[in-house]
Amino acid sequence: MLSPGTHKLRSFAFFLASTAILFFGFSQNLWRAAEQDSFDTYQIGVESFIVGRILKTESDGLFSAGGLTGLTGPDSTPPDTEHANYRFQYKAYLESLPFESYTAYKSQTGGQGMLFGLLNEILPWSSLDKLSFFHGLTSLLSAAILSLIFLWITGEFGLAAGVAALVGTALSQWLTLFGKNLWWSIWAFFLPMLIVLYFLGSARPSKLNPVRFGLVVFLAVLSKCFFNGYEYITTTLVMMAVPLVYFSFRDKTGWKPFLSGLLVAMAASVTAILASMTVLCFQIAAVDGSFAKGVDHIIYSLLRRSYADPNLFPPDYAASLNANALDVVAYYLREIYLDLNYYIKAPNDFIANFVFQFRYLYLILLFAVMSVALVFCLRSKQAAGMRASGLALIAAVWFSLLAPLSWLVIFKAHSYVHTFMNNLVWQMPFTLFGFALCGLTLYAAARVIRNRPA
Repeated sequence: MLSPGTHKLRSFAFFLASTAILFFGFSQNLWRAAEQDSFDTYQIGVESFIVGRILKTESDGLFSAGGLTGLTGPDSTPPDTEHANYRFQYKAYLESLPFESYTAYKSQTGGQGMLFGLLNEILPWSSLDKLSFFHGLTSLLSAAILSLIFLWITGEFGLAAGVAALVGTALSQWLTLFGKNLWWSIWAFFLPMLIVLYFLGSARPSKLNPVRFGLVVFLAVLSKCFFNGYEYITTTLVMMAVPLVYFSFRDKTGWKPFLSGLLVAMAASVTAILASMTVLCFQIAAVDGSFAKGVDHIIYSLLRRSYADPNLFPPDYAASLNANALDVVAYYLREIYLDLNYYIKAPNDFIANFVFQFRYLYLILLFAVMSVALVFCLRSKQAAGMRASGLALIAAVWFSLLAPLSWLVIFKAHSYVHTFMNNLVWQMPFTLFGFALCGLTLYAAARVIRNRPA
């Protein structure tokens, strides 16, 4: 039996090790989870909106242009946000070049741009050093938030589950690609779930104070919306409900406390999103002169990303708005989670394309097999102590599958177009908990086999 001091020391050591492993993966692609050329320039176009915001803050103040992110232009012609002149943003920032125009991006509050703009004003370093620091800070925040989730997994299910979740995440090419990007700031996606996870760890669903829980959820969702807008918002909200599912199953609280907590979370989330959108409308009004134009922009952006009459939009949107949601989901199931070709030379094309390229459909099948295996292991006396948490983890894993599916289905028009990035939603948090399930299953199986009579 470990003493409390030893347990805390081991937990802290695990957290530091996990953060370091993920940090070097996100900041440098040290584990080669992603193709290096893609890693070096991934999503540089949208990241340039943050650099443009830094330039605007440097020139005209933190709340100029409503504090919205955007692009600067070298002349009086406003830049086109659909075709980002990203090279000029970096060149202007690194070489202190003047700009004469600015086009705001109006689909999110841009809190990450405000943060980096403020840090840019405070830090005394060169522009190149500050840009490197911003990437490092974003990588560190992403690594630390995920590591706190793995720390909880380790405390709840044991070291094997925590290590499995960590290794699976470190090998995710999509988390690696997104991990340091200033625009995406992926740590904000996981922040609401993390907050709810630790909150419910001390306040069980059966004894929730609805006002306190609602306030926690409201602030968590508002923070997410502030720092990276409404990107993958349905995924984030479903992800935030995963801890509620887990604790409700583990503690056998019954349907009434679970549904009560879920309704409180839904109401608080909707309130936070509406509050954030109200702020966004005021920001847009600062640029366009009208609150109503902000409302129109939000409605237009929502419709063109989901379901709408293609005749109401330019011809370029027709294919995505007419797309079948099931076809979109099927496409993403075939996408690649981990490409072993980065590490090992395949003997033939079949192995290279269908074995070494480990797809999300394979992961779903793997997690299904592990779920069944864990159920059998938990029937044994040797694993009886893990029965409640193990079954609850299985429930949480398969509930978490709704998180990525919610975005792929509800915002199928967006997913039809953005095939180069929407694989990220599978990690929110389906693969994280799925790998934890694998680790727990292997540990439980080892205990059963080790104690089986000869």
